[in-house]
Amino acid sequence: KHTHVIKPSDMAKMVLGATGILNPQALAQNAAAIGAATLTDLFCDLLDGFAATATPGTGVDLDIATLLLAIGKLGTLNVDTSKGVSGALHGQQWSDVGVDAETTGGAIQYTFTGDREKLIALSPGAKGTWLGVDWLHSNRVVTMNAGADRGGAIWSYGAIAWGDGEYVAEDQNQMVIGRNVLFERDRDAPAGQTQYVTHLMAGASRALEAGRTIYSDA
Repeated sequence: KHTHVIKPSDMAKMVLGATGILNPQALAQNAAAIGAATLTDLFCDLLDGFAATATPGTGVDLDIATLLLAIGKLGTLNVDTSKGVSGALHGQQWSDVGVDAETTGGAIQYTFTGDREKLIALSPGAKGTWLGVDWLHSNRVVTMNAGADRGGAIWSYGAIAWGDGEYVAEDQNQMVIGRNVLFERDRDAPAGQTQYVTHLMAGASRALEAGRTIYSDA
């Protein structure tokens, strides 16, 4: 269970009322964002722990050759790739891959042509399919090796298992966002405060060794 509490006082709402940042609608939007970010954190926290790895070397910028090696070696794990292969990298890793793609000559430039703009876009989120992998850019990818590297990964079906609980609102002070985020308010009248509480019931774990950690300079 994951819980986040915002507890503004009546005075704070008076002072900041004109900004709109403490009204219930804005706080509900914040709750939705918290839910999504928490799920991403749960997921990204697992990527650095696969037994199989691919790296250009600790503290070394990620390059396309390492990605190709990771993708190719995934097949040696005897995993089910029939449902597709996914990957996630930190923004620094994406930046390094983009630089490598722009400066590498030879046959690799032809592989990269046509996907360049999509790959090197700076904003986090889905990058689309490239080199047969459905890529995600998330700056929540964790560090490893004492902070020297970021630990992204590629994986196939069964590598990560996750689950969530479905909430049901019980009264007018509760609201279910999506299916797994409960947003509620609780008034502490003597203290002159209103708590806005976000709950998320979810968890994730590595299941099968059906992935490969990709670590490179942070």
